[in-house]
Amino acid sequence: MGTVLEGKAETTKNEMVAAQEEYELYRQQADEKYALWKSAKTEEEAEMYKQQYEDALAASDAAQEEYLSKAEAYAESLKEILENSLNKFGQDLENALTGGTSFDQMTSRMERAASLQEEYLTTTNKIYETNKLMR
Repeated sequence: MGTVLEGKAETTKNEMVAAQEEYELYRQQADEKYALWKSAKTEEEAEMYKQQYEDALAASDAAQEEYLSKAEAYAESLKEILENSLNKFGQDLENALTGGTSFDQMTSRMERAASLQEEYLTTTNKIYETNKLMR
């Protein structure tokens, strides 16, 4: 199971990196168009660069949303790997501490042993009291 989760995490990481690169590309284009817009010589040129800047900015925003979505998916994949590892560790620890049985079984056995011990003490006391009366 761990290998499958690790493969899924690697895939989502690669998707996240690609989305980040796309975002950075659009952001750089938007910055370049902004600089051209602010340094335009004519109003027509300024209007053209302004439109290009707004288009690049919109693409940048969409790419940023995609990047954030991929980053969230990657974080979720890492969380699944961690939970799987912790569950496996817990099972291994339980097996090591209980000799292959579960904590529930151990608890049940301990409760049964306590009950038997209580019965033994009660019976022993009855025998003692009976012997005492007989004397």
